[in-house]
Amino acid sequence: MKLTEKTLSMTEGEILRSYKEAKDQKKQLTILAQLNDCPVEVIKMIFKRQGVDGRSFPRERGKKGGSSACEKETRTAEGVTLGAFGIEIRENVRAMICKTVERKAELESCLEGIKGNLAECDIIIDKLIRFEEGLT
Repeated sequence: MKLTEKTLSMTEGEILRSYKEAKDQKKQLTILAQLNDCPVEVIKMIFKRQGVDGRSFPRERGKKGGSSACEKETRTAEGVTLGAFGIEIRENVRAMICKTVERKAELESCLEGIKGNLAECDIIIDKLIRFEEGLT
């Protein structure tokens, strides 16, 4: 299983089959990207990895040749070169980290409430035990 299959809602095979069977492949690229919550470039990268000729992809108006956003590069602080896909991944990872930290704070808050409720339950159980002992 490829890394992208772990994060996408469809497998690479399903994505490729859906694209090939579509009547309007240009629209299907956008639809597949929306369904899998990823940029169109990720879908194109999957097609290239599956052996689909990139020249068959619909081009954006005003662009010539095969220069796509995937070919743009930047360097990280560590000197690693990333394409646009890598940059997108880095931004998505940062967003996921923020969401995870926020979710952790929410869960910790809930956990504190649960601990408080458990302490109250222990007090009630102790009172009930003492009451029961008083009855016998």
